[in-house]
Amino acid sequence: MLNQVRENHSIFVVGHLPISGIAKRRNRFGEVLANSERFLDLFDKYQVAAYISGHQHAYYPSKIASTFLINSGGFPARQYVGSEQTPVEIVSVLSVNKTNSDFYVTSYEANSLKLIKKNALPNEIKGYPITLRKFDIRSK
Repeated sequence: MLNQVRENHSIFVVGHLPISGIAKRRNRFGEVLANSERFLDLFDKYQVAAYISGHQHAYYPSKIASTFLINSGGFPARQYVGSEQTPVEIVSVLSVNKTNSDFYVTSYEANSLKLIKKNALPNEIKGYPITLRKFDIRSK
């Protein structure tokens, strides 16, 4: 089924647990997908454009191989691993171009609706089990 879908569309996978931890007190086994590497292999095999997850209650855009990883944020906000930065509740918007399936994510502070700028996020998060690096989520 995924082989047929990927020929004409971008594939987005949505799940609760993330590939890797990004938030304090959630950066451990049981708070992320078990067998993250297996999922990444499947995402690569089926050319998954993006995996969108929650649970960590922290926004962080990253990319591993050809798959974008979007930790969507949440309420209440949680502090990033390795950061003393005050956590901010964030709402993320996924925009998809109907014509060519290009997509991007825009994120906003939930209370003020101020745009979250890429430089406001840590460059890297040493998550469990994978270190993630910040990446601007745009398909092209």
